[in-house]
Order: sequence, then structure tokens, then C-alpha cells
Amino acid sequence: MDLYASVCMVVGLMLVPETGMILFSALSSVLLFEWQFDNVSVNMSWTAVSFLLAFPLQNSIRSAYHRREAAVAILSEFRALLASVVTANVRWSWPGAKGYNGRLELEAAKKKGYQALPAEHTERVRQLVMRVVDALHAFLLVPRGGRPRHEYCRSGKEEKCQIEDSEEAGRHAILQLLRRLQGATEELKRAGLPPNEASRINQYNMQLVDAFERLWSIKTYRTPMGLRAIVRVFVQVLPFFYGPYWVCIARGETGIVSASSLVFACLFSSMISLVLVAMINFAGQIENPFQPGSPDAVRVEQEMDLLRDGVAEAIRDLEKEWFEKTMYDWEMVEDEEDEPSSRSAASPCLLTPDADDSCGSLLEGI
Repeated sequence: MDLYASVCMVVGLMLVPETGMILFSALSSVLLFEWQFDNVSVNMSWTAVSFLLAFPLQNSIRSAYHRREAAVAILSEFRALLASVVTANVRWSWPGAKGYNGRLELEAAKKKGYQALPAEHTERVRQLVMRVVDALHAFLLVPRGGRPRHEYCRSGKEEKCQIEDSEEAGRHAILQLLRRLQGATEELKRAGLPPNEASRINQYNMQLVDAFERLWSIKTYRTPMGLRAIVRVFVQVLPFFYGPYWVCIARGETGIVSASSLVFACLFSSMISLVLVAMINFAGQIENPFQPGSPDAVRVEQEMDLLRDGVAEAIRDLEKEWFEKTMYDWEMVEDEEDEPSSRSAASPCLLTPDADDSCGSLLEGI
């Protein structure tokens, strides 16, 4: 099944419009040199292919993979920080005028200069955080720019302007919502939250902004456009420069071109070109770490669902005490009432510090 799935994946990477062009170049190069330049037959080295195509492709794929890993790490950090901000805003308490219940004290019990925490503070924080998640979700799914057509084609330049406008709108919205989280901290301070704890929450907010700025850099900056352009162009013209090699393969040791040897030369040329096309398309898929539908890119939909679930779980857990025992699906529920009776039945003499006569006689008998 994995082999079948791998074949489907490779075929999918090769089913692009460029495949038809590269197959035309691969086949025509063999036939051209066999019919028109049959006197040119050289067993050429593949070093040029390594330097011109394989090495740039390897660097491009490695760079794109590192960007994907960095994006996953930043999203994990963003998720942890957002959960910490929510927990701090909805759960942390502080000493009040009459006890350690500053979060729940009413206006009459407050110290001078303080205000009671609004009852809707938790719901306000939840709505604000969910808007942050929704805005980040929309921002990450904006189509990627950085394509050659965005620099040299009129329609591409219009597309580039639309992409940049969408990215700027997403950036403005997310930073505005993250700044408003500072207001939630100020509301806690007005209710009596100690300054050191408020500083810790603001530190979380600052780290959230820092994580988003790194996501912004990964989203808007691409791997080198010129490198991708070089590979895309030279993979089309490479078969013609290796025409003498295809002729050498077709002639073999006998020096005579047969139908079977010519077919093999055509197939070999096509295979090399198709592999290069598949690698180019694979590099293009992971070049944008947030590419929807790519199995190797960041799973944005699932990451955003994890963010939403973490916020919802933090709100639901408010009704439970920190020491309350929670049973999970994978845990086996044990009957704790049977354990003392089983122990007493197994060793009655060990229940008291002093053994009685019956236990002594029993031990003597043993």
C-alpha cells in the first residue's frame, strides 16, 4: 500500500503543464542528434548535471524544509503562549481586602483606588483570543508571492499587489488584537493583581508578538527566486546539451542504432527529465510552509483547531479544582474499596504491631 501511495504521489508531482514541455525536449533531443548530428557521439559525464541542477535543487529543498521546521516550532510556541495568557487572565487570583479572593471581591470591599474585576472579563478574553486565532488562520492561508511572474508579467504584478495587500491587512489585524491583550492585563491590575504578576503576563504578550513577527518573516520571505528560475529554465534545455550522450547510448558497443536501442535512449532521457520535474515541483510545494493541501507543509487547519481547542479547554477547566481527580479514557478504574480487605485477608498478623498467640502458634507450625 505504501508503494502504491508513493507511485500516486510521484505521478501527482509530474502531472503539471511543464511535463509536456520537458517530454518534448527529452524526445526531440534524442531524435534530433540521431537524425541530423549522427556523427556526434560522446560518452559524457554527469558532473554538469550535478552542479547545474542537482546541487541547486538539493539546497532549495533543504532550505524549504528548514523553513517548514521553523514554522512548526514557532506555531507550537505561539500555541503554548496563548494558552498561558488565557490561563493567567481567567484563573490567576490575588489577595483582596478580606481574603485571598481579589478576583471575586465586589466594589464595596475593594481598597481605595481599585475597581472590581468585571464579571464578563473571562468571556471578553476568550472572544479576543479566538479572534486572534481566526485572524492568524486567515493570514497563513493567503496565497504565496515571490514567483517570477510577479516581477516580469503585468498580470503577475497585479496578483503581487493583491497578495501584499492581504498580508498587510492580516498583519494589521493580528497586531491590533495582540496589543489589546495588554488592556486585559491592565484591567487585572486595576482589580488588584500584583505588578510582578502583571509583568509576567505582559511578558507572555510580548513573546506572542515576537512569535508572530517570526511567522511573518517566514510567510512573506521566500527561498531565492533566482535559484528556482535557473533550475526551471535549465531543466528544459538540458536534454539538448546531452544529445551526444543519447546517441552514444543508442549506438552502444556495436555502433549501430536499432529500434530498441533508440527507444531505450528516448526512455532514459525522458526519465531523467521527469525526475528533475518531480523534484522541482516537490521543492515548490514545501517552499511555502503553509501551502494548503501539501502533505509536507504545515497542517494549518489542524494547528488552528489545536489552538481553538486549547483555549476552549482552559475555559471549561475553570469550574474544576486543581486537585480534582480526572479520569481519562485510557485509564483503568480500580476498585479502591476492595484493596484493604484483600490485604487483611492475605496477612492478618501484619495488621497489628504485636502478634497474638494464634499468630505465634501458626509461625511455629510453619
